[in-house]
Amino acid sequence: MGSPASPIVAHLVMEKLLDTCLEKLKTKPTIVTKYVDDLFVILETSAIHDTLTMFNSFSDNIKFTMEEESNGRIPYLNTIIYRNNDRLEVDCYQKPTASGRIIHFFSKHPKQMIINTA
Repeated sequence: MGSPASPIVAHLVMEKLLDTCLEKLKTKPTIVTKYVDDLFVILETSAIHDTLTMFNSFSDNIKFTMEEESNGRIPYLNTIIYRNNDRLEVDCYQKPTASGRIIHFFSKHPKQMIINTA
């Protein structure tokens, strides 16, 4: 990552991966969405292992990890997605390890970096 072309390449690779893998799955996911190289997938519990194995078999250079929902909630990017009756709802999410600290305005960091943290 870091190159201006990285998000474009990631998008193309993920599209190819999804096209290839989803076609081969016996149990199709209910929802599949992606953001660059992160996937959010809703599928039957019995299909979790097969789906992860299929995605990980696409390339030796790409290995997926997964998080399962806990108490009807799952973090995705900077959000928490949770079930409310039969609906999915989204709220802001902050990792438990987040310190809440920001760069002091008078620190020796470049001013643009300080402004960008705001």
